[in-house]
Amino acid sequence: MITSLGLLQHFSSPPPADHRSLDSLDLLDLELDLHRTSTNRPPPIHDTVSHVDDKIDVVPPIGPQLPTGPQVANATLDFGKIYVLNLETREDRRDEMAMIAAASGLKLQFIAGVNSKTLDTQALPDTYGTTEIILEPAHLACYRGHANVWRQIVEDGVETALIFEDDVDWDLNVREIVPRVKEALGRITKDPNPFSKSPGTPSV
Repeated sequence: MITSLGLLQHFSSPPPADHRSLDSLDLLDLELDLHRTSTNRPPPIHDTVSHVDDKIDVVPPIGPQLPTGPQVANATLDFGKIYVLNLETREDRRDEMAMIAAASGLKLQFIAGVNSKTLDTQALPDTYGTTEIILEPAHLACYRGHANVWRQIVEDGVETALIFEDDVDWDLNVREIVPRVKEALGRITKDPNPFSKSPGTPSV
């Protein structure tokens, strides 16, 4: 009974003037906790963000870059001419090549291919093949067809040429792709015009 009266008197009587209340002590402890821990915390985000104009600084890319902008090759992909080997009996393939060339803006010159069934041995080199490699008539006819294109290149007097066979295919954006390939080859070969000659062939 005496204990209960003592506790009741303690909590009902006002605190001494030289002692802080429980509320003020709680606030003091909270301030001390913030002071102890804030030194290891990053500053608030709103303190570190500076408001600048809407302009965004563009960081330049690292390393060599391909040319920018729509660089387009000419109708022969920057070669002197584009030759296409086509058997006269395969008009269907010539039709396909003509349609693809028209869609992509290319100019082709067709050269008659050589049929292996009508190939004369006099049209072949004196020696060809080896004891390990036997060339079939189709291989020999393919060679003769390409040799005919080589002769045509000399007769036309073009410096560079691109030779296709009539079953080739390409991307319709080939005129935009080739300048990028040419630029990359130029960086590798250190040649400003890498299409001007084949590797190992001395320039004229």
